[in-house]
Amino acid sequence: MYCSECGKEIADNSKFCPECGENLSNDSSSKTKPVDETSDTGKDKNFTIFSLKGAGIVFVLLLILFFMFPDIFRGNPTNCQELSDSLVGKETDTLFGGKYKILKLVIKEVISEEPNNVVCIADGFTTSGDWEFRLEYDGEFTKWGVNN
Repeated sequence: MYCSECGKEIADNSKFCPECGENLSNDSSSKTKPVDETSDTGKDKNFTIFSLKGAGIVFVLLLILFFMFPDIFRGNPTNCQELSDSLVGKETDTLFGGKYKILKLVIKEVISEEPNNVVCIADGFTTSGDWEFRLEYDGEFTKWGVNN
């Protein structure tokens, strides 16, 4: 049996607890071990709550980054469609100091879709007019320009 005061295991016929001196003659002892009221369950609960909050914050930050900077999460283009999709919405300077934005690209001809060598011709619809573009990705840089 166990002392109801300190929880120490004691002999069944004991009248006093040898550890704390509790009087056991009024049968205040228990046959089962008492539950420790100072357990760490509160700490585990707090840790779980903070973990969930932290995970939620990280998730929200990743979502914000994904929508603000989608190119970070997009891999390198492996075909002409991915290459053209990566250029839609880009704004660039013209040779004469103006600016234009690519609104839409439609692939006309695929020249190469090998790894680190994607080249194609596309009709481009921009804020400064419609042009035929040559799109290239060489494994490091994406290049585009009006096709000559």
